[in-house]
Amino acid sequence: MIEEQLETADFVERLRANDSRAWNLAYEPLYRVALAVVSKTLWNSKDHDVENLACEAVTDFVGTFLRGQNESHNSTPSFGDLMRMTSRIAKYRTLDYLRKLKRRPELEFGLEKDAPTSQNHGSFGPDLDQVLLCMEKLPQPLGQMLTDRHIGGKTVKEIASISGINYNTVCTYLARALKQVRDCLTKKGVRL
Repeated sequence: MIEEQLETADFVERLRANDSRAWNLAYEPLYRVALAVVSKTLWNSKDHDVENLACEAVTDFVGTFLRGQNESHNSTPSFGDLMRMTSRIAKYRTLDYLRKLKRRPELEFGLEKDAPTSQNHGSFGPDLDQVLLCMEKLPQPLGQMLTDRHIGGKTVKEIASISGINYNTVCTYLARALKQVRDCLTKKGVRL
């Protein structure tokens, strides 16, 4: 019954007109498709992260759809197309989430969120103080690039633009910097 209503010719037009009854029918299937995409990618994540990303994906889709910012929305012939758009938004939201996680230095160097530090005398993994000391020893521009990337949260593209250095060269410098930090930690006897 509901699926039949979603596939009627005027349903997408009712959504464009911001008909609350149409959106009440549309929300659940859009959320389910977003949840399926996020769950498939983040299979080992906490439920609330998955649910939040799915909600954000649907919210992004609805906002963009109602503002008419994407020309493809103007030619959307079916509700199935709207579900595919929501699916793509969920996919990219999830990829952004994963990229942000990777920018955290404690994750990059193998530290858990509550990993021991020099203050609580833990015995496994490098603490953030040790990582930062090794980063300070890096020659420039490696040190600045690594700081910008993993502490400042900048993308490689942003670092290349700021520094005026080729994108591929920045990637090479970042790989070298990470290797030097790992070597420094190993020389200090820190287990990785």
